[in-house]
Amino acid sequence: MATANTIGRIVGQSPESEAKTEDANPLAKIKEIFDKAKGLYEKIKEMVEKFKKLAEANHEEASGAGESGASERSANPPVETPEHLRDRLTELGATLGATAATMEGPPRRDQAITRQVTQTLFETAMRVSNAPGAAIHTLDLAHLANTLTEVANSAPTPEQRVQAVDNAATMARLRGAKPSVLEVIQSVYETVKAAMELLKSLKPQSDGAQVKEG
Repeated sequence: MATANTIGRIVGQSPESEAKTEDANPLAKIKEIFDKAKGLYEKIKEMVEKFKKLAEANHEEASGAGESGASERSANPPVETPEHLRDRLTELGATLGATAATMEGPPRRDQAITRQVTQTLFETAMRVSNAPGAAIHTLDLAHLANTLTEVANSAPTPEQRVQAVDNAATMARLRGAKPSVLEVIQSVYETVKAAMELLKSLKPQSDGAQVKEG
């Protein structure tokens, strides 16, 4: 009659597995990852709320709209989903209110005009973008393109024209300009950039040139 081995393992018997039950259960591992991701999301949500309050406080102080700012905060629901978090981050960028003065460092003398050109480009584009109606008429977009090109050409140098249009595009994007307006700004940017590159390609041919007198 066989008896149970109560003293030790039988010779040749495999040792007992020391693996944790969590390792053998993929659902437990997934839950652990989910808990970590949830904690990170909560931290990001808290940080966004702090930045949002700071931006709104600065905005109220600059505009003097204390009561309207308070009602706007009460109307904003808390961040609940990643999509909502994305929208709030976009809203935060718009609240900060980018201006030509904040896009660069302290200006040189030749940059003062460029910054004014940048601000004019930005304000002109946003007036068209903020016009009533969901869509913007094609003629209005064409007129906008002509106006932006004329304003950009008032910058002192070709390089500063490109810089002014590029900065205005960034500012308009941060303030939520309509896609059609952003496309117009991009087309103006490509035009002034092409003109700058053309001038650069022609410049070496004229440097040092001398006129031979007969």
